[in-house]
Amino acid sequence: METDSSRPQRFDTTQWSLVIAAAHRSTAEGREAFAELCQRYWYPLYAQVRRTVTDPNRAQDITQSFFSQMIEKNYVADADPNRGRFRTFLITSLRNFMANQWDRENAVIRGGDRKHFSFSFEDAEVRFCNDLASAGQNDRLFERLWAVELLTRVLEQLRNEHAKTNQPSVFAELKKYLLPGPWPPYRESAERLEMNEGAIKVTVSRLRKRYRELLRTEISHTVSTHEEIDIEVAELFRAFSA
Repeated sequence: METDSSRPQRFDTTQWSLVIAAAHRSTAEGREAFAELCQRYWYPLYAQVRRTVTDPNRAQDITQSFFSQMIEKNYVADADPNRGRFRTFLITSLRNFMANQWDRENAVIRGGDRKHFSFSFEDAEVRFCNDLASAGQNDRLFERLWAVELLTRVLEQLRNEHAKTNQPSVFAELKKYLLPGPWPPYRESAERLEMNEGAIKVTVSRLRKRYRELLRTEISHTVSTHEEIDIEVAELFRAFSA
């Protein structure tokens, strides 16, 4: 069967995988996927709530209630790769929830019969204050925190890979070259690791290549075409730099 090569080709069914799987909560895979999505996005969503709600306890209740309703009404099943980014779907759903449903539902009563999620709200409040101080009046706080969460997750994957190859000290020293510069001279790392400078440059080059691969793989889980990966990478670093 011939295809029009001028039209964007969609990913295989393994892509957009977390979102698709999370919509089927009756399966173990679906419940695991939903839990993974919650862990990836809860803090940026909480920070979005917290920007407009001065009481941390109320902000926590709203966040808990939003995720509870995601389960009850299976919001994730409404996510459509043809309609844009999954994170845009999430932030829009949250805003609609806050505008149309929260006041009618009132607060989630702690210890009540609705599901509570194991979110580290105490740590989140400290983190939110730091993030808000650094972001100032930036309206793209959610985008920035999404970028930070994603880059942190990819960096952790890379760290774990190097731990398996018995090179944790090498990664600990060289990971700074994966972050936005300026970077110290390679010779400083070479001296600390007792390696020659040329070997350091080769290792850093390999780390950056693998970092890009892992980053693109992570992004591919919530986009539907190869072209969108490039767009998301550009958006990610734009948000991160902001």
